[in-house]
Amino acid sequence: WLASGPKVAPPNISAVRVNSSCVLVSWERIPDGKRRGLIQKYRVNITSKIPNETTSREVQAPTQYLEIVGINVDSKFTITVEAANSKGFGPVSEPVNITAVRNNILGTIYDTKRDDL
Repeated sequence: WLASGPKVAPPNISAVRVNSSCVLVSWERIPDGKRRGLIQKYRVNITSKIPNETTSREVQAPTQYLEIVGINVDSKFTITVEAANSKGFGPVSEPVNITAVRNNILGTIYDTKRDDL
């Protein structure tokens, strides 16, 4: 058996609205004993519900956040994060579901929730 990517996914994924078309996604470090080497990069996967399409963006470690710009109003999407060491990527995080809805008083609201809560 050969060692591969990290044993676990990045923990505590969060998504916070920055403005009407931008969401800041962040996560915490993988614990030392679970990394299987130095974390080199992260991949953030953004899957829209309609149409069902996934876009991935990579972030070089030690950065642990990504601003997603150009969010469409009245859209639903899911975000997952995975980490890579020199051997490859590890498992994908629990998904965070986001709904962007327009409210006449408050503008665009992002309702975020994790499936595992």
